[in-house]
Amino acid sequence: MRVVAGIAKIGRLSRVAVLRPYLVRAGLTALPLLSLGLLCPVPSLVMAVRGRGGGGRWWACAAFSAVLAAWLTELALTPEDTHGLLFANDLLLILLSTVGASVHAWTAWPRRSVRYGETTPAAIGG
Repeated sequence: MRVVAGIAKIGRLSRVAVLRPYLVRAGLTALPLLSLGLLCPVPSLVMAVRGRGGGGRWWACAAFSAVLAAWLTELALTPEDTHGLLFANDLLLILLSTVGASVHAWTAWPRRSVRYGETTPAAIGG
């Protein structure tokens, strides 16, 4: 009964209103990839400011900010030619700031539409 009522509510919304959460989620997921990791704390900051998920989102923002600071420090201090552990450290920081932030943005985005107060079609099963 509840699922049917949710689908009826979504049927009354415009297509843009239904797609808006997905577009925002996709944009925040693509941001760390397109900026090559330089904007990795931004998706978690947006989710922390916008959401009601508690302190976990702020901790994620702090963690990605620390990864960015470590990556920039490593970039400034390492020579151009790196091998071995220095290369592995650079690769780990780059992967955390790009792929890690994107995966976090995709998986941690809330499943409920904050603006309209109902579940999105994916959460209903449609």
